[in-house]
Formats: sequence, structure tokens, C-alpha cells
Amino acid sequence: VLTILRDHPQGIRSVILDSVYPPEVNAYEEQAVNGARAIETLFHHCAEDEGCAHAYPDLPQVFEDLLITLDNNPSEVTVTSPLSGDEVHLTLNGSKMASLVFEALYHPETIARIPYVIYEVQYGYREAIAGLMFPQSKEDHLGLIQSQISSGAFTSEGLFFSIECNEEVRFNSLTKAENAVKGSNLMLARYLLSDVRSIFEFCQIWDSGAAPEIENQPVTSDIPALILAGEYDPLTPPTWGEQVAQSLTNSYYYLFPAAGHAVIDSGECPSLLI
Repeated sequence: VLTILRDHPQGIRSVILDSVYPPEVNAYEEQAVNGARAIETLFHHCAEDEGCAHAYPDLPQVFEDLLITLDNNPSEVTVTSPLSGDEVHLTLNGSKMASLVFEALYHPETIARIPYVIYEVQYGYREAIAGLMFPQSKEDHLGLIQSQISSGAFTSEGLFFSIECNEEVRFNSLTKAENAVKGSNLMLARYLLSDVRSIFEFCQIWDSGAAPEIENQPVTSDIPALILAGEYDPLTPPTWGEQVAQSLTNSYYYLFPAAGHAVIDSGECPSLLI
């Protein structure tokens, strides 16, 4: 939407930016740290909630111990969708577990299950990760989409890498991403760095060209804009929404507590606001 606002502003009355991805950010240099902070925010709020803190005490330490355990003893796990019966086979190590929690922060239903699943996996029930990957009811259409994304059934890797390698990774540095993780002192960020390294490796062999410099510059406009951000969004964090609001001079920024990525899907409130 920001690209359209920049290149074709004529005829645009107003725009809605939900979980905004500014062109000027170096997303992969930030991804591991942003994801770790989102997870830690969830853990902090669990500790502040009497019921959650009682049911899942010391969640950050439990999760850290779990990641170390999974790295020392990776498991081959098969999980089955309770609705479709589709099976997904994966190797569950520390990085994969951290990545599943990262992805679970996209959707309200899976956000709510994160503490439970962490404890179940720590107790040895590895198949509990299905709770982060699949919807539990036929009415949960958004969860179904998420499960298809998690299993790879709903995405085109070719399309993804053609766009990201061309427009984003080419402006990013893996060394800077690694240094950001080191400088953050966030243990979880080290586990989320695995996915970042993977995309740099793919882009070295995926000959998708390089976008012009304008694709790494902020968009400025005075067209009215509504900017929505989710507090738990691990991919497009609230700070990005605040950043875009500075360059869109006629914008309104709203942060939604306990929401993840794609705020419009988090409940009635953002829908009514839109």
C-alpha cells in the first residue's frame, strides 16, 4: 500500500495500513530481535496476570530450559490437523520451537495457547506443538490459513523469495543481523536467527535481481492514513507503525493490546474502527 501511495497517489482518498512494513526498514537485520521482544512481552504479561502466572509460573525460564533441552535432544515429530487429518513431519529442535512460537503470535487463538503448549512440550509431550499450528474448530478460518502457511501448503516459496530477495534482503546485511542479536542480549533472539540465516542463503542462489534504491526509502504523504499495530506482532512490530506515522503527516496510529500480526483479524474493535 505504501508503494501505491508513493507511485500512484492520484485518486487515493485514504489508506488503511494494518501491520505496516515500511520500505526503509532493514527487516531481516531486525527480525530475530523483534521476534524475541514480542515473545518476551507475552511472557511479561502472563507474569502480570494472576491466572496465567499461577498456571504457568516462571515462563521465560521454562521456555529457555525447553529450547536447550530440544537442542540437546531433537525429536522427529509428526503432528496431525484435528480438522483435515493432514500430517506434518518436522524435526523439533530449539530453533524450530522458537520459530513455531514466533508464528503463533500471528493469530489470537494460537497466542492464547502459547504458555500451555510450552509447558506440555517441556513435560515431554512433543505433539502438543499442533496447538500452535492448527485451528481447533471449523469456524476458525483464520487459524486454518495459518496452519496451511505453517505446513507450506498455502505459500509459494518461489514468489516469496523473488520478492524478498529483490526488494528487502538486497538492502540487508547478515553480519548486522548477527551483531544486532549479540547486542540485544536476548537469548530468544539467538534461536530466531536460524530463519534469518536461511533466507540469506536462499537469496545467494535465487537470481531475482536487485530493486532500485527507492525501494529502501520512506514514503511521505499527506493523504489520510489509519495505521494499526498489534502489541505482540513479531514480524512488523509497533515501532514500525510509529515510524510510518512520522512520514505520513495526516495519519492516525493505534496500538492494539494483546493483538498479533494482522490486527483486523483480532476482534470486533479494529473492524469497527476501520
